[in-house]
Amino acid sequence: QSMRRVEMCDNKYPDSPYLAQLKAEMLADQGHETEAVACYETLMQTHPELPDLLYDFGMLFRKEREWGKALDAFQKQLATHPDDERSAARDSEALIQLGRWKELSDFLSPRVNEANPPLWAMLDFADASQILDKPKRAITVLATAEQSYPSDKVIHYRLARLYRLTGNPAEAEKELSLFRALSK
Repeated sequence: QSMRRVEMCDNKYPDSPYLAQLKAEMLADQGHETEAVACYETLMQTHPELPDLLYDFGMLFRKEREWGKALDAFQKQLATHPDDERSAARDSEALIQLGRWKELSDFLSPRVNEANPPLWAMLDFADASQILDKPKRAITVLATAEQSYPSDKVIHYRLARLYRLTGNPAEAEKELSLFRALSK
């Protein structure tokens, strides 16, 4: 029904890039990925200035779990819109899915050193640090996150695990108690 209306509008406004973008989004939502990819690729050639075009393209690949292609789209979006928090978070997610921990750490390092870093960046950076065998760096960033987000139980749980891993059972138990209290 909705697609039929878009096609009716497409007949009336055949040169509308916004309508073409809507059609690509709808094709993606309805599971017609091949057609959606073709629409997005055409739009990137003809109207690269459309808002969220690369982000939406990346989300299509994310949905299909094609992490390399999703990462490419999100990185291109960030190249033209470096303050796009959604694309940064999705870039981080794709790097995690691809197991590219060093690249993730390098990508997130400037973000976690900002005045008020987003929680997702701090959590992902801590994961990368732990996997790169830098648990103390992970603890430092999570302890900073704890100051800004004291009621986030995920932070306390991860800190408890890291303290236990680094041989600090007293701090591990303290964080585990906070986690349990917040989980009630």
